[in-house]
Amino acid sequence: MLQSPLTQTPLQRALVWLGLACLAANPLSAAKQDGEEILRHTLSLYGSAGYISCDVQIQEEVEVYVNSIEFERGFETERRTLVHTASLQYTRPDLLFARWNIVDGSQQIARTGSISTAEDIYILAHQYPQKPELTEEPDQYENLNQAIDYSEFSSFRFTAVLRDFFDPSFHGDLLANDIELVGTRKLGKLRCHVLKIEGYKSMTLWIDRKNYALCRIDYATDYGTLQGEAAWLDWKLNQAQLSLDPQEARIQRRINLYRDPPEIRPDSCTIVFQGQNIQP
Repeated sequence: MLQSPLTQTPLQRALVWLGLACLAANPLSAAKQDGEEILRHTLSLYGSAGYISCDVQIQEEVEVYVNSIEFERGFETERRTLVHTASLQYTRPDLLFARWNIVDGSQQIARTGSISTAEDIYILAHQYPQKPELTEEPDQYENLNQAIDYSEFSSFRFTAVLRDFFDPSFHGDLLANDIELVGTRKLGKLRCHVLKIEGYKSMTLWIDRKNYALCRIDYATDYGTLQGEAAWLDWKLNQAQLSLDPQEARIQRRINLYRDPPEIRPDSCTIVFQGQNIQP
């Protein structure tokens, strides 16, 4: 039972003030505790939902060449934001439909990808509207994680990043990082908690203060980040081998993908949620 400050002994009051002083002297520790608590709320929201759907923009900052008016200066570069689009519908435990459109420097669709579910088969397909001769037969996988793993880079990590939230078996990977609440900011009309995640992952989360829904995710995709994730997965692989965990093959597959990623990819991306539907 809580005591009134008026009935506490001098020693109890001293301990309370000492605790407050420690928090004031070490705000970073408090920010980490707050950040982890907020993230746990978000993971619980997505990890327990029976149905999730969302439409997003995947924003990518790139350097593009532009023609210069002055001949002697030749070509110049400028920073542009490419806006890719994607959508996802997930019904627990393993029914998924996802689609993404990747654009080129002129904002024309260069590649589309999709994951669809047909009975017990997951179909990963890619098409190239500007170069239809590059289109190949869709790949088929026996489980959802395989389809997501092999779609990770073609979707600029969109499918794998969202899996970290809707699949509880991946929650521990996020919580294993340093998580810090860096403040609150406005995103459009929403007021968001902003969490900085650092460790084997590099990610910034913008989370709605009212309902803990994801509003924006900034994440790294560069080679160094991938090698950090591969090192973490190496440790998980060793643990899985010691415990004869059936997830060993899946972990090894992701290590192989990260150690030899596609040569062409952005260094970082931002997912901005345009609309979401989360149901129990």
